[in-house]
Amino acid sequence: MKRIILSVTFVFALANLHGQAKIDFLSLGIKTLNLNYTPLERSVELQSIMPDDNYVPRPNSGILNGFDYKMKPAEDDVVIVFSFFDSDTVTRKRSTKFSYNDTDHIEKINYLIYDEPIFYEDSDGTVRRIGRSTTLNPKKAYIFKGQKLKRYGADDAALFDVPVSRAYQGKYHKLKVFCMYKKNEGEVWIYYFYNEGAKIDKHIRDTEYILTFKKR
Repeated sequence: MKRIILSVTFVFALANLHGQAKIDFLSLGIKTLNLNYTPLERSVELQSIMPDDNYVPRPNSGILNGFDYKMKPAEDDVVIVFSFFDSDTVTRKRSTKFSYNDTDHIEKINYLIYDEPIFYEDSDGTVRRIGRSTTLNPKKAYIFKGQKLKRYGADDAALFDVPVSRAYQGKYHKLKVFCMYKKNEGEVWIYYFYNEGAKIDKHIRDTEYILTFKKR
């Protein structure tokens, strides 16, 4: 994925909305996860304040939450969302159900990729959790390796399609996801919501390496 320069003008400010202080979760995520950040050009900022959505792409997929920053390329109807989950949830002062090790990270991806129930009920009425694989299927996800992975500064990174049966915001029927993980730092997720006809490969190239982990 090669980044074509696209930049966005961000509003980094504290203001008041409905009696609550606005929080710049983009800057907070970058600082907390120790990230390098290269802004894009010619995009429209949709949100830099107060994470909102709890989106479920389809039954059994689990919830996508912590939508920290949204933007929209100026020339296309695509919504790009950043989510940050750090290794120390106390630092973020937000609760999250995800823990941060490589196994959990991969299981979380597999929840999104595979269309399987999260729970099933035994004949005796006991509800048991169905386990997820702790390895990624290379037929389901592009797994970054070698120099590409090294450039992200991550322990693992992947790009994959998520099956969608519940349109995001009632209008976006397709979803690609990039995510990367680094031990002792956390996870970065970039969601690309779009429809047929969008230049989605271009937007993925444009946002390649927009965020990378710094060396400690």
